Amino acid sequence: MPLHYTAQKIPIVNIAPGQIAQVVNLEFQRVQNAMNLAGGSLIQNRTILASDNVSSTDGVVYADTTAGNVTATLPYASQYSGMKVGFKMVAGANIYTVQINPNGSDTIIDATPSSQTSITVTGTVKWLHSDGISKWNQL
Repeated sequence: MPLHYTAQKIPIVNIAPGQIAQVVNLEFQRVQNAMNLAGGSLIQNRTILASDNVSSTDGVVYADTTAGNVTATLPYASQYSGMKVGFKMVAGANIYTVQINPNGSDTIIDATPSSQTSITVTGTVKWLHSDGISKWNQL
C-alpha cells in the first residue's frame, strides 16, 4: 500500500524572523518520518536562499523565498542513478517562485507525464527520481 505525504502549509505571516529555522526543522522532521514509514532511509535536508546546485547528499531541499525567487539545478541524471530528491518552498510570498532545472540536455518528466526543461514548486513537496540516463522523473 503506498504511503501518501501531504506537506503542511505554514503562512509566513505567522512566523517571527527568528523562527524560520524551527519551521524548516519541523517540516524536515515530518518528511523524514514519512520516508521512514515508507521504508526509506535517513535523508539530509538543506535550505537554499537563491540559485544553487543540488548535490548528491541532498534528500530534501527547502527553498526559502523570503528574499526572492529560488532556482535549483539538478546534477546530471547519468551521474546519480536512482537518486531521489524532494523540493519544498518554506517561506516567502506567493509572488516568488522555486524553479528546478535539469543539467545540460537532461529533462524532467512531470506528473502529466510530459518532458519539461524546468518545473516550478508551489505549496507541496515535489519529488524527483533519476533514471540514471538523462531524465528526472517526478514521483
